[in-house]
Amino acid sequence: LLMALMMILTGTALAAFSDTSGNWAQAAIDKWSGQYGSLQGYSDGTFRPDRTITRGAFAAIMVRLLQYQTASPAETFSDTPGTWCENEVLKLHAAGVYLGDAGKANILAKISRQQAVTMIGRAFGIAESTADLNYADASSVMSYSRGYIAAMAEKGYLTDTPSGGKFRPAEPITRAEVVNILNNMVDTLIQQSGTHTANISGTALINASIRA
Repeated sequence: LLMALMMILTGTALAAFSDTSGNWAQAAIDKWSGQYGSLQGYSDGTFRPDRTITRGAFAAIMVRLLQYQTASPAETFSDTPGTWCENEVLKLHAAGVYLGDAGKANILAKISRQQAVTMIGRAFGIAESTADLNYADASSVMSYSRGYIAAMAEKGYLTDTPSGGKFRPAEPITRAEVVNILNNMVDTLIQQSGTHTANISGTALINASIRA
């Protein structure tokens, strides 16, 4: 069903980074940079796993992976005309993934954990779950993201928060956290055959390289 969104920013593909040793997501980062050869860091040899991501950059990553072609009208959002990621945001909007807020895309805002999970869920057609969220801060999760967070937790994609711990829905998601989600998706999907959502094969996605 799913698989994509590698947090790959400008740099050279590396098998190891100077700042990931001992990081909680090191195994996933090493796999995507070494085994898959798809993960890129910065030119100074770092990956910066704790660095956050803007909504605009997140949109660009998704569009380059999923190859959306149709875009919504330029006037859809009041704050995107002439921006570097205008086309990507409008394509995600046309696909029903990027909805914005009060007519604005807020591309420079850091994307939160609940926003990122919701966009991933929408992009790959994950059916929302009505199950209760088993997080200490479940009451802080916005209604638009509850079903996607619950579904992805049930599928084992969200593993950076222990059961009963805090999900931290409003906190900006980090590069390491996104790679961890992707890695969990791949570990599940790699056991399946055929073509996944959006007619993209697992092999093609694993081999995709993104810069944003």
